Amino acid sequence: MGVAVAVVMTALMWSPKVEAAATPQATIDSFGSSTSELSSTGGDVLLTGFVTNSTSCTLAVVPAIVGVGGFVPCTTGTLSTSLTLPANNTASAMQYSITLTLGSMPNNWAAETIVVTVDTATPSTIPPAYPAPHGNTVTVPAEPDALVRAGADIWVASCSGNAVTEINDSTQQIVRELSGSIYGFICPDAIAYDGTNIWVANSPPSSGSGSVTELSASNGDLVRILTGTDINGPLSLTVANADLWIGNSSNIKGGSLSEYNIVTGSFDRIVVPAARGSAWSIVEPLCISYTGKDIWVSDQLSDTVVEFNESTGAYLRHTVYTGPGNVGLSNVSCVSFHSGYIWANGQSNSVVVEYNARTGAYVRSVKNVLGPSQVIFTGSRLLVIVINPKDAVREYNAEGNFLRTVATSGYYGGKGFSAMAVDDSKVWTANYTNGTVSAWRI
Repeated sequence: MGVAVAVVMTALMWSPKVEAAATPQATIDSFGSSTSELSSTGGDVLLTGFVTNSTSCTLAVVPAIVGVGGFVPCTTGTLSTSLTLPANNTASAMQYSITLTLGSMPNNWAAETIVVTVDTATPSTIPPAYPAPHGNTVTVPAEPDALVRAGADIWVASCSGNAVTEINDSTQQIVRELSGSIYGFICPDAIAYDGTNIWVANSPPSSGSGSVTELSASNGDLVRILTGTDINGPLSLTVANADLWIGNSSNIKGGSLSEYNIVTGSFDRIVVPAARGSAWSIVEPLCISYTGKDIWVSDQLSDTVVEFNESTGAYLRHTVYTGPGNVGLSNVSCVSFHSGYIWANGQSNSVVVEYNARTGAYVRSVKNVLGPSQVIFTGSRLLVIVINPKDAVREYNAEGNFLRTVATSGYYGGKGFSAMAVDDSKVWTANYTNGTVSAWRI
């Protein structure tokens, strides 16, 4: 006899599975301190930074300091706080590791550490972080604002001193000092070398004029003075093949680039970029660099670096920094080329950025540079003038890793670094505040 089996079908109600939205990853876009070194008396250190996707910020200090550390506000994405490091009464320097941590492990967590040193109470005669200058600090006319190497010598342009000084690189002694109306110097604030002669940009304050003076590098004699409606408050110079490129200020008649033949002194062309406010306008061209093929210009007020074809003057591209944190360059005052790469600074947001000179692509960034005002890349080392909290020259390797502080304002007569020139063994700094130049070992 068969057995009846009842099969009961049960209707199932189906609904799609809803995934919870992923928590955005917390990131530390920048984290830095007002100084990396204090004297043996210790003192206050200002910590600043920018964070993304986190409202929980914690500071920890090792070795621990009573009352220092813990939660700090970062709800708006901005961190700004200070801490006091105690005096060091030992015979060895004290190093404090300060770590900023976001969120909690393991899912939404980020951390970054900086180190601040409190010097020993019994320092050596020469602080080890700041090597002695390679010779004398040399007094020059007031407000030295630009330097260039020319063979065995360093040439210095002094703005309010209306003079140019030639200094022997080996002896650090003055070879000659040029001044007087014959040279047409009116606030010389940029200088370049073409392999034979020296070119000096004269930029009269609040004037709709300007000029460029050409000097013989061998004897300092005047060769010619370039003038014309296409030279307006010149701020920067570079030599490209047989041409001199001049960056003109927007504060005079609108930012532009002028090109002259260095052999004949004749005017070639003027490049007037797009109107101010466009993506690649040139407003305040403080620095120009030549790659052997194209011209790169740092634009201080448009916060970008623009590339032009050297042969035609045609616009090619402009850079947009889209590195970690998508932080753009702000207040770009310098650009430097070597070995296929362009380095540019963001003075206001304390970052130095590397680009591929052929494609314009972003390569890497060095953050927490604390107010970089000038950069020079030699192919193996990156040298940066920083102005916050006080002037210094810092050295990085080609990968952007910090190596050491080469020079600092206040030592050996240097004060107010406004420019530098580099060779294989030393860095020259123009000390704007006290009218000197100094050489520092590297």
